[in-house]
Amino acid sequence: MTRLIVQLLPYSKILGYNLTYNKCIYWIKNGLVGSNSLLSLNVQYCRQFSLNSGLPKDISKNIHLSSTQGCETDRDIPEEEVFSLTRTVEIEDHSELFRNTLYPTSNDFIINQLKECHTVQELMDILINNSSSLTSEHYCQSILILWDITRPVKLEDERRTKDVMSDINTILPRVLYCISSKMDGLTPEALVCSVLYSNRMGISLRHPYIDALLSKISNLLMNEDVAEFPLSALSRLTIALVDNDELWSKLFLIKTLPFIYKNFDRCTNSEDFRALTISMLSTTPYLTENLLVEYGVLTEELLRNGNLNSSHTSILVKAILLLNNIYYKPDARFMIYKLLHMISGNLDKLFFPHFMDLHKVVWKNLEPSYMIMELENIKKKQSLKLQLMNDGHFSPIYFYLVTLPMNAQSSLILQRAISEAENLESLLCILSNLTTTQMETCNMLWTKAADLLISKQPVDIKMLQRVCLRYMNFTARMGSYHHKQFESRMLSTITTELVEGTAGLRPHVFAMLAAFVLSSHHHGHGLSDDIMPRLLSMMNQFDIECCLVLSRGLRHGMLHHKLQSYLQLDSALNQRTRELMKNMDISSVTAFNMILRSCINRKASLESELLCDILKRLDQLDWSQLTSRSLRNLIYNLHVTNTLVSQAMDQMVEYCLQGRHYVTGDTVAKLAFLCYFLGYTPAHTNSFLAVTADLISRDREVLNGLTLLQVGLALSYFNYLPPSFTCFIFSVTIDREVLNGLTLLQVGLALSYFNYLPPSITRFIFSVTFLERLDDEIKNCFAKDKYPQRVRQALMQLNRSVCLDHPEADVPWFHSKFCEQQQALGQSEGRPKSLLFTDVFSTLTSLVGSHNILEPTAVTPYGYTVDVQLNLDAALNPVPFKDSENVVNKVAFLLYNADSYTNCEHRLKGYHQMKQRHLEILGYRVIGLSDSLWNSMFMTEPKAKQEYLQKLIWPS
Repeated sequence: MTRLIVQLLPYSKILGYNLTYNKCIYWIKNGLVGSNSLLSLNVQYCRQFSLNSGLPKDISKNIHLSSTQGCETDRDIPEEEVFSLTRTVEIEDHSELFRNTLYPTSNDFIINQLKECHTVQELMDILINNSSSLTSEHYCQSILILWDITRPVKLEDERRTKDVMSDINTILPRVLYCISSKMDGLTPEALVCSVLYSNRMGISLRHPYIDALLSKISNLLMNEDVAEFPLSALSRLTIALVDNDELWSKLFLIKTLPFIYKNFDRCTNSEDFRALTISMLSTTPYLTENLLVEYGVLTEELLRNGNLNSSHTSILVKAILLLNNIYYKPDARFMIYKLLHMISGNLDKLFFPHFMDLHKVVWKNLEPSYMIMELENIKKKQSLKLQLMNDGHFSPIYFYLVTLPMNAQSSLILQRAISEAENLESLLCILSNLTTTQMETCNMLWTKAADLLISKQPVDIKMLQRVCLRYMNFTARMGSYHHKQFESRMLSTITTELVEGTAGLRPHVFAMLAAFVLSSHHHGHGLSDDIMPRLLSMMNQFDIECCLVLSRGLRHGMLHHKLQSYLQLDSALNQRTRELMKNMDISSVTAFNMILRSCINRKASLESELLCDILKRLDQLDWSQLTSRSLRNLIYNLHVTNTLVSQAMDQMVEYCLQGRHYVTGDTVAKLAFLCYFLGYTPAHTNSFLAVTADLISRDREVLNGLTLLQVGLALSYFNYLPPSFTCFIFSVTIDREVLNGLTLLQVGLALSYFNYLPPSITRFIFSVTFLERLDDEIKNCFAKDKYPQRVRQALMQLNRSVCLDHPEADVPWFHSKFCEQQQALGQSEGRPKSLLFTDVFSTLTSLVGSHNILEPTAVTPYGYTVDVQLNLDAALNPVPFKDSENVVNKVAFLLYNADSYTNCEHRLKGYHQMKQRHLEILGYRVIGLSDSLWNSMFMTEPKAKQEYLQKLIWPS
């Protein structure tokens, strides 16, 4: 026992586990499986190891891949730990080529007979008739033939499939026994093929005969020269092991690393490169950054000498997947651009799993733009095809690419796809097509998800994590939607796993599942007394990603309950964040985004000293690591925290200028809106705005309405309207029938800010037909608690903007009642007056002599609200606010609190600057008062505040 623990503890440190002697004893007692040569522990693995690699974890893997809207940066829960390697037809080629894998030029009569078999019975007859002369090579060839026979059978009727698999289950163990008893002369290729394809036919890697083969392979890895263990065998070995979630298999994979490294010099052609790439993809968690950099150099060399070209599409996709692990490095990023460019134009011809892998990479990184456009065009074609399909046997995974309109036919298609989904992978592809108006369909999907997950015992912990995190993202996107039965079944399963299973021993898994428990506790489910103490006790083992996910779960839970245990967890997460900050890479943009988002999720920390300490690190970031994804995350984080750091803003602008051919219009638009929101003018304003307008025009087909509104606000703020954007405006008019109502309203508002709103759009938006269409949209919207109000607010703002900025359009102001209702709603809620308002109003009253002269919370024409309004006559004497006949001058006092200004660098935010401009159009003289100035030291002098206001109202 002690010897096993001594052997295990060093590996645990390498792999990222924080094990103790007692934990090792627990694992060994509860899961040790006898093995001749391998340490086999019944511990499922679900951790993204680093092995001192320094590879960062990206916080935004939660991508709804069928829509650009799924890539919004406010959905921060990671859903998939790593890109799954496409297993189907990973190494197998055409049947005839596959059967020649081991002995392509053999003259052996029996082997050649086996190659000609097409049924299990034929193979059995050959083995029986030649039983006295069979060798281990014959049995290895038999396994290849058996696997090749089963592949087409899976596509035929269920009865024949069962018959074939029954025959295979009878013969395969016998074949394996013969191999394991006569394996001394077998090549590494024959040994590995026997393990891989037996496992694919259902034989466990822990089967005694497979264990014997693995022992032999392990000895070869320890003793063989690299030339004696070919790359093709190495790639098959890693594929056989990578899907196994037990600790021993991960240790076995680590043994292959020296062979992978040594094979770099031997990799001279596309097939070697393919095998090397597959081996590295299977061992990605253990690769170092330097090794991946060398891989990029090797890729460049093979491209340069022509051994790798555009005809090797599947190999290029795998290379892209691998290099994506160091996407933050400029050299790797540009190599991925080059490989994507070689594939571009042939995406629709890719094998579908490869297409899915490529789709993940592109949407995860949100660049290059030309590839996103090509993906969107394919998506549109596939969406149209799916709507026209009447065949009831299409795969649910088809929904990976499509977005259906909200109608009865779509609901039927979705329900049919859900009922026919045979696994969770297919089922989760449907999620991006669901809305809260389809309650029956939503409930049907999550009920089916729970059934599929729990039907497999023991429960797949990795899939349990993924389903629960996808559910958390889904409910966050949908607003108030909850499926209580699903939550109850998941909580029961999770509690059992955390308290009784091995999941409770792994910090990363514990944190992921505990986040779901925290977020669902308020729906009537009890928080186990065992979970919270263990969660707190494991805090020093959690990494940045664990803190991020726990913070999201805690945020959902604290919306409903302020439990003492929740407050303790919040404090513990703050403390753990400080500890992580001491050891983290201060130059990593990804790590900065992740730790800042974790703090943002714990809303109570927004005003804390911790947040300030995190934001101070903006000046220390390595901006060469910036990517579109990390830029989008940074934009969101700065927006939420109202943070303005000029250097950071200029670096983000510079990234968009340098990468104008790769970044999307959506990305640059969000950055432009951030500049407007923070009221910041970047260093290269003219160049940036020109690029923004060009990219918006280029990507207009894939931009959503909110993005268009934001970029319009930004360009309007800078009074910039280039001709290219004018052309885009006219194109929007053409597409108005296919845009949703909110998008059109937002586009109209953006164009109004540009002082350029084409009459055709104005007439269309303010027509009876369009207003009726808005009513239909509200009835069928995603989230009924938010979307209707957003639509009404957008329509009101556009109506006001058109009336003020485009009076020639002759559009009436028809939102007076709506604004009155909003005003009455605010009054009915009884919101208390701020101390700033009370003090300013009292001082003004003393200055003008009577409170009857001042109008508090005055409503201006077109629905603006002014904190205090003072009316003056022609002689600049105060006039009672009820005496409107003698009013000549109107003074609007706008009171600003800390939220009206940016953090780090103090500046009035863009919205308030725009409001001042509008009020000036309405004839007001605007006086802005900040609480920091009002409560400053010099204002404490007697009469100081009154004298200050007097100078502002009546300047000398």
